[in-house]
Amino acid sequence: MKLMPVTSSKFIWITIGFYWLISSIAQADPIKIAVSLSPLSTPVIIAKQQGFFTQYGVDVELLTTIGGNACLERLLNNEVDLATTSDSAIMFMSFSRQDFRVLANISSSDNDIKLYTQDNSGIHAPKDLINKNVGIVKHSASEYLIDQLLLLHGLESSQIKRRYYSADKLANALLTGEVDAVSIWEPYGYRLQANNPSVRLAFDTQVLSLLSFSLVTQEKLANSLQWPAILQAINAANLFILSNEAESQRVVQAFLGVDAKELTSLWPDYRFRLSSSEFLLAQLKNSAHWALTTGIVSSTIMPDFDQIIHSQALDTQRLITDEL
Repeated sequence: MKLMPVTSSKFIWITIGFYWLISSIAQADPIKIAVSLSPLSTPVIIAKQQGFFTQYGVDVELLTTIGGNACLERLLNNEVDLATTSDSAIMFMSFSRQDFRVLANISSSDNDIKLYTQDNSGIHAPKDLINKNVGIVKHSASEYLIDQLLLLHGLESSQIKRRYYSADKLANALLTGEVDAVSIWEPYGYRLQANNPSVRLAFDTQVLSLLSFSLVTQEKLANSLQWPAILQAINAANLFILSNEAESQRVVQAFLGVDAKELTSLWPDYRFRLSSSEFLLAQLKNSAHWALTTGIVSSTIMPDFDQIIHSQALDTQRLITDEL
């Protein structure tokens, strides 16, 4: 897809951006967005399925992808133009490369990642994880939760045995006894417990790991004139979600292929709001400090997270919204 770059001048952004939104946007090809198969992608899903992208003049194609890590990789491999991804995926990737930009935060949850085990595991409290095999998605929010848990309860990383899997393989690892517990995000956790009576939550981990989803693009595409329109559509989707909760759940349920009971159970944990990435900076720096301290990354240098936050498209979208 050919995207039109623009200078960093705020005046030019506002002037041309406003014109671009109220006129038809010419696109040779659809804008491709890698969308993680998670309820946290709801704003983008609603914007597509309810026609808000079309309403704001952008032709969008959603490419479903398993996990925010994979979404970010597809972006950096030039397979897509935008991606929904988690703060942890952004943090880990920033240690190896910074040629991508965070346009805005689209959703968050303080209860999306949980720790599951089986009834006969003997795991009921953090101390019970000592010498246990724990299934984790490497370099992800799944691993961050485990380390936050260990830190909070005075346990050492060496006291557990980490076993790494992709997100879609963790359930089988637990059920076959390869691991004693798994740290996994939704909707995988819900499905694991709902389909297997012997599986339960190990213990409460809520608020230990705030997970946020952001919309990211490549550095070379950061100033595309289409992005304010994309954000306008997502903002419209969020307003729709607030006033049409049942319909929104139905749309997301069909898109993700989950049952209604599952999504209804998870829905209260999510916050759908288009916001600046400033608050994300603190999260990124805290989690990066953890990664450096624990030695989970080979680097010894803190990434320059200020460099990857690119708020111009969101600023333009907000100014245009105020004008309208």
